Amino acid sequence: MTQRKTIHRYDIISNTTRWELLFLVALLSILLTGMPAQAATEYEFPPVGQLPVGQLPAGCSIDDPSITANQLSTTSYTCGALTLADGDTISVGLLTTPVTVTFTGAFTTAAGNLINAQGTTSDLNIVTNGVLTLGADTILNTNVTGTAGINLGAGSSIGGNITASTTTGVVTLGASSTVGGFIHTDLGAVNVAGLSVVGGDITTEAGVVTLSPSVSVAGGIETIAGGVTVGGSSIIGGDITTEAGVVTLLTNVSIGGGIETIAGGITIGDGSSIVSGSITTEAGVVTLLTNVSVGGDIETIAGGITVGDRSSICGSVITTGAGVVTITTNVQIGGDIRSVPGAITVGSQSTVAGNIIVTGAGVVTSTNNLIGGNISTIAGAITLTDSRVGGSVAASGAGVVTITNSVTNDTTLVVPVSASCSVAAPAFNHFQIEHDGQGLTCASENFTVKVCADTTCSTLYADAIDVKLSINGILDQTVTVVGGSTVASFSYTHPGTATLSIDQTYECKSGDSTSCELIFTDAGFRFLYGAAETTSIGNQTSGNNFADIIKLQAVENVNGVCTGLFTGNVDVELSQQNIAPSVTTGLNFKINGTSGTSIDKYPIYTPIITLDFGAESKATIPMPVYLDAGKIRLYAKYNVGGVSLVGESNDFWVSPARLVVTATAGGSAITGNSSSSAIKHKAGQAFDFTVTAYNALGTSPTNITANYIPNDIQLLLTRTGPTAGGVDGTFNYGTGTIESKLTPKYISIKPVRLSAFNSGVSSTNSASYSEVGLLSLDLQDLDYGFSGNTITTDSLNIGRFTPDYFEQTVVEPGAFFAVCNQNTTFAYTGQVMVSDTTKGAISYLAKPVIELTAKNVQGVTVQNYTEPGYNKFIAAANFIIRPTTDSTILGKDTNFLPLTAKLLAGTLSHDGLVASAPSFGDTLGAGILHYELADGDNFFYPRNENSEVIAQDNNIDFLIDQVNFVDSDGIGITNPVDITSTTGINLRFGRALIENSFGPETANFPQKLSTEYLNASGRYVANEQDSCTPYNASNVILHSGTLDKNLVSVNAVTGQLEKGETQAIILMAPGAGNQGTINIEYDIYSWLKYDWNWNGDETKSFDENPTATAAFGLFRGNDRITYQGEVFD
Repeated sequence: MTQRKTIHRYDIISNTTRWELLFLVALLSILLTGMPAQAATEYEFPPVGQLPVGQLPAGCSIDDPSITANQLSTTSYTCGALTLADGDTISVGLLTTPVTVTFTGAFTTAAGNLINAQGTTSDLNIVTNGVLTLGADTILNTNVTGTAGINLGAGSSIGGNITASTTTGVVTLGASSTVGGFIHTDLGAVNVAGLSVVGGDITTEAGVVTLSPSVSVAGGIETIAGGVTVGGSSIIGGDITTEAGVVTLLTNVSIGGGIETIAGGITIGDGSSIVSGSITTEAGVVTLLTNVSVGGDIETIAGGITVGDRSSICGSVITTGAGVVTITTNVQIGGDIRSVPGAITVGSQSTVAGNIIVTGAGVVTSTNNLIGGNISTIAGAITLTDSRVGGSVAASGAGVVTITNSVTNDTTLVVPVSASCSVAAPAFNHFQIEHDGQGLTCASENFTVKVCADTTCSTLYADAIDVKLSINGILDQTVTVVGGSTVASFSYTHPGTATLSIDQTYECKSGDSTSCELIFTDAGFRFLYGAAETTSIGNQTSGNNFADIIKLQAVENVNGVCTGLFTGNVDVELSQQNIAPSVTTGLNFKINGTSGTSIDKYPIYTPIITLDFGAESKATIPMPVYLDAGKIRLYAKYNVGGVSLVGESNDFWVSPARLVVTATAGGSAITGNSSSSAIKHKAGQAFDFTVTAYNALGTSPTNITANYIPNDIQLLLTRTGPTAGGVDGTFNYGTGTIESKLTPKYISIKPVRLSAFNSGVSSTNSASYSEVGLLSLDLQDLDYGFSGNTITTDSLNIGRFTPDYFEQTVVEPGAFFAVCNQNTTFAYTGQVMVSDTTKGAISYLAKPVIELTAKNVQGVTVQNYTEPGYNKFIAAANFIIRPTTDSTILGKDTNFLPLTAKLLAGTLSHDGLVASAPSFGDTLGAGILHYELADGDNFFYPRNENSEVIAQDNNIDFLIDQVNFVDSDGIGITNPVDITSTTGINLRFGRALIENSFGPETANFPQKLSTEYLNASGRYVANEQDSCTPYNASNVILHSGTLDKNLVSVNAVTGQLEKGETQAIILMAPGAGNQGTINIEYDIYSWLKYDWNWNGDETKSFDENPTATAAFGLFRGNDRITYQGEVFD
């Protein structure tokens, strides 16, 4: 029986021991079978000084054996012709430099030979001066340079590049072959059979490139003189370029780039697509068959262009020479069609999004098409039939335009664009392979594949995607990535380097490194987790002992099985690495609990950690705890007596135990939770907003997890007041905003995030909330580190938010009212109410109203202020400064005339209080109040000598008391607007008088009572506007003159003056024979008394009633008196 081993690197078994074991195995085989078996040969090219006799293939020798390994920059061997038998393998020793093997003759393999199969392509370079022929399914993991033909059998693979450097070097790939890198020839042809894969470009100078169906080329194809033929259903990732060669694509070919020739023609088969590039040629003819799509332009200089049925061109179709453009049926052109003298024919049911332009004498013909732009020629004819044109149609010079059943200048025309021209951006950005950089040959090794939605891989793409994983360029497995991240595993059974790759754009991440290489050894440490002893440590919580047991196992590979190495107590070294963030600072990983031994940060190890490995080489790490946060990895190391072991855990996440949110201003928490809370803060005013990550040991600063960096911070902002009505406000958290809601949901604040976390703390001093009211904030970090763990906070009450100030305006200046309000509204100086002499006779006809609008710091109305419980205004009389003078009328002393005002607390309302406004009685806008001066306010002007001034309209200013006009929170008006335009009344200094009367002693006669005022001319004149002063005959006081007063009486009558007088008071006749006079006095109101006896020097007292004389026994007046009046000095 034939024993076959895969290629490996040198391990710790010596060469002598290796060959002794092989000899014993061979001898045992002979004894058991009775006849020798044809054994496969394991050839090896080791470095200088490690070469056992007979290990090299026959005819191979080191180029310079006298040079030591330390002197070599590379190790070179030369071989003659070599043919490998079935099962033969070639490996490369454990080298620090690569090996180059040059064959002077042919190199031929049998089917299935393995050459450097477990190594990397950089370990081995093969140079052949003869023909290289690989048998079917052979693996050659190397770069190959040949001066003769290079032939790959079906299913075989070369891991690196192929270079054929002479005129005879033809490269031929059999069906289903794989080349990991590029293929280059000088003059030789390149022939690739179906289902083969080329990982790079195919380039040749004069050779012809022929691809059979279903070939995949990751790069492009380039020739100078040779033609290019691409078989059906093949995929070319890059461009196809040739100078003189012809390019032919058969059916359903996909080209990732463009196609360019100089003289060669280009033919594109049915259903093929040029994904993102253009087709260009100078002299070649371009022919597109049916259903072809081109992502860019088609352009020729002299060659014609034919676009087949149902094809789509995302760009323009242009010929700058004499080429003719022919567009068949159902074609979609995303740009223009342009030619110089060449004709342009557009077949039926086609669309052109741009213009059709001929800059020469070419003819344009369009039938049953949609043209989005203009059609023009210089001298050529234009024939338009059954078509719609968005622009104009014009032929210059001798050109004739023929339009049949068509529409031009159609501004409503919308030309459809092919769906293939709307290339959607990939939903993901790249893939990321995460691994720990080490593995054991006796155990499967885990790795993680992530689908990154952005360049930093901070967001994952959740849809399921299949990727193909290769190990050292050899396809290993298909991994299905679900939910953005999937853990998979692979086995690598020989010591050496395993390089991971996938068939997508990817990057690798191993701690701080971006290497895709894992180093596999036969012995080392394994970290085991939980009862199942999995090699994946689960995610943990900072400050808590790990959720399950961690064990450290020391193993070696014995016949492919991980077997224990240690027993009992062994001193090992431990280290802990911060993977994310990749820093060496932060709190420690500890064993034996939070007060136990601190473990150093990688790459420093903590020595002499004594662990009991028992009988099974498994030691429990006691009470492990990590006090910080982030993605971490654990390391173990042992190096005693020539035995060297290393090992590392998987990367796992440790999350903070909690996040604590605070809101403070001036060092004090703003955590009010009711509308009556004494804790308050102004809406829109900045405050400090801080989020701190702590471990499970408490909220002391020493327990802050400095390495915490969030993944997806989400906020839940509840408006807790007002709740019956009101509006939501905007919470600014320093780097973004979020709206409050009565029933909110968590909202991710990606990509803005919070202010950057620094040492576990995110803080901003520019947080604010725009509205009045109360908030409750919840915060969580969803899926921290994509670990499935969500870190939460306790709810934080924030508030109470108040206005910053009130904007105040006068919406109703008001008007004054006096008791006498007929025709001309006037009041007498000193006049008070008859019914209540403590009240002035002047009040409001229309009460002044001011409007208050609650504002935040930014000057925006805070609408919630007028919601129940949040309006803190209480009406008070001292909102207005009590006026003490008129603001227009001057007294005799030339100062403003004093007045007496009595102001009461007015009315505050969220309803409109301006009686003349349409909004009267209706609810005002949110955040707006009306303050109406009190109905009981009253005014009068003291009556004295200083106030004896001519009649004029009064003017009383109401000044806002900025100190007292505040709500109960002390929030007031920043720019007060005084009430200065209240409509006044006419203030008149008045007096009453009664005239002398006479008549027979036998007849009753009237006693006239009238009022006067000091008019603008400085004279007292009858106050004809006074039809309201009350009179009562009982106020008449009779005094004896020449006649006894008791002989005369007065009728009982009351009433009001009419036009300033009354004659309703009647003196009753004393009877016949009772002739003589009596003196009459009328007890008048104080504001109508006068100083009738003023001597011109003393201060006037204005406290005398009017008086007169009534004469009984006279029948007429004095004939010599024609006018009687009062003269003033």
